[in-house]
Amino acid sequence: MTDPYKEQLLKRELAYLDFNKLEPAALTEFVTLSTEESKKMKQSAAKYRESSAKVLELLKSKNLIHKLDLSNEDLEKYADVFTDAVDGSMQKYPRPDGGWLYFYSVARIRYSNGYNSDVQVNVTPTIKTINTIDPKGAGAEAEEFMMNMETEALKVTVQSRKKENNGILFLDGPVIDPPFSAPKEYLHRRTFACKEAFVREIQVVGIVKRIQGTLFINQYRSHFSNKEAVEFENLMSDKNFAVHVLTNFLESDRCSIAYTEPVVLAESSTGGTMVGKEGRSVAEKYHEEGVDVITFLMLNGYVTNPIRVDIAVPNATSIDKKTVVENVIRHVVRWAAPGRHLPIPVILAHEKCNIGQGAAEILFTEFISGSKTDNEAENIIQIKMMGDVH
Repeated sequence: MTDPYKEQLLKRELAYLDFNKLEPAALTEFVTLSTEESKKMKQSAAKYRESSAKVLELLKSKNLIHKLDLSNEDLEKYADVFTDAVDGSMQKYPRPDGGWLYFYSVARIRYSNGYNSDVQVNVTPTIKTINTIDPKGAGAEAEEFMMNMETEALKVTVQSRKKENNGILFLDGPVIDPPFSAPKEYLHRRTFACKEAFVREIQVVGIVKRIQGTLFINQYRSHFSNKEAVEFENLMSDKNFAVHVLTNFLESDRCSIAYTEPVVLAESSTGGTMVGKEGRSVAEKYHEEGVDVITFLMLNGYVTNPIRVDIAVPNATSIDKKTVVENVIRHVVRWAAPGRHLPIPVILAHEKCNIGQGAAEILFTEFISGSKTDNEAENIIQIKMMGDVH
């Protein structure tokens, strides 16, 4: 594994190389403009702080935000839980003929006895050529292929377990992925894998690092009058909501865990996921297939970053959501390193499957080298075609 600190230093040095290439006049102007924009950001931050304080009080008045205090003794009970994590990555590179070459990698991480076991790592690489000139069309096809690879890894991981193993399975990303309309066959495979997990009493949990959209703002604001709901709108996005409100909530109790009232996506007032032409959200389709998804925002201590957590359950109406959510929170906190917000298996799965742009360039060079022939004319044409790529 690479040294994260050295990697960050190298990235910083490369960034300064690019910075120093700027024309002096442009550089001076950029610095001036950046100073002006930073003043606007300070003004926005002040507005967010003011609104977040009001939103926090509103949430507390309706019991829509919660605090959990966990002792070391409490967390120690989760130390030897069978734990898996799955993540996938892809990197594209343009072919000289106008098509695209995609490099894929899916990682499966396993701790068969939790913290008390050595990690098992399984990485599956794949290369796929997409003969579509349109980048958007190629991207959609590539994304679908990636999602199918991850779902297959999810199924294989679940089926490799015995029922008595139970435990937890982390996904690096949401349970419903993608959140927009997906082919019926894919949706069936995804929900089938989740239901296989239910049979084996495995808790499937999605860890979403990048909080986007307005799902939570829209959901919670619906509990209040129009006048009160304006404060939610002032926060603009779920990321602002999570960072400002949850951090504010833990200011006087910095070692606790904060989390928002769980939302059942198929029942949410905003649909939770995008609605298709037939008028049903993807979450509702998952529900029809026998999979509900509970989602919430959490902050593991005052200084960490907030995350969104998804939990796949067989039927949200027949379970004690509070018990399920707080049990999952304990798993997340137990697996997170001190001062970190992500479970170690999720971090490891991400690092093991990640394909950097530099790696893709070297792999593409190997691809081109292998395509050379004994025909001089063909090789010259190949070199000319490469001119637009590099």
